[in-house]
Order: sequence, then C-alpha cells, then structure tokens
Amino acid sequence: MALTIPAYTLNAVTIGTTEWSITTNTAGPDNDTTDGHFDLFVGVPAAATYADLFEVALYETINAVQYKLDAFPFRGNGAAYGIAYPGLTLGIGWDMTIKKLSGTDRALSAHINRAA
Repeated sequence: MALTIPAYTLNAVTIGTTEWSITTNTAGPDNDTTDGHFDLFVGVPAAATYADLFEVALYETINAVQYKLDAFPFRGNGAAYGIAYPGLTLGIGWDMTIKKLSGTDRALSAHINRAA
C-alpha cells in the first residue's frame, strides 16, 4: 500500500462562512475523483476561542449525485490542539470542507493523507 502524506494541505488559511474545500484550497465543495483511503487532520490555533465554532463536512458521490455524508462541529478553546477524523475509502467524486458557523474568522491548517 502506497501512502501520500499529505496528499492535500491547507496552511493557515483564513476560514470564514464560505465552505472551503481542503482538496482544492478554493470555495467548495469540489469533486475529486482520486481514489483511496483518506484521513483528515485539522489544526486549531490557540487564537480560536469557545465563541469560534467551525464545521468539517465530508462529501461523496452516489449514483452521480454528490451528498454530504456527515459533518463534525468543533470549537476553539484558547489552546492549540489537533483533530483527527477517521478514514473513509473514497473515489467517485468526494471532498472534505471546512467553514465557520459562528465567531471570528480564523487561520486554520489541515491536511488529508491518502493510502492507495
């Protein structure tokens, strides 16, 4: 099994209320057809406070329609910490996105690892 670590990266990108694709580093969701098993990691900066609420969303295409499979909210807590989301096998037309739900726009970092 070949690993690509990281396969996709966001490096201190300011996240606001626009849903942001981690695969393309643009407004999303987008439609990546690279297949494999993917793990997501998000770094939350110390500047993020409890008032700063964000959401990571996972998308995959099923029968030619892209669906939001799940969404995971998380908050700042005034200390830097990381979040790991368990892997999924994807490849039909997928994306992982991040957006702010409330609070202050913050510079977040993230990466997606790929096993193929």
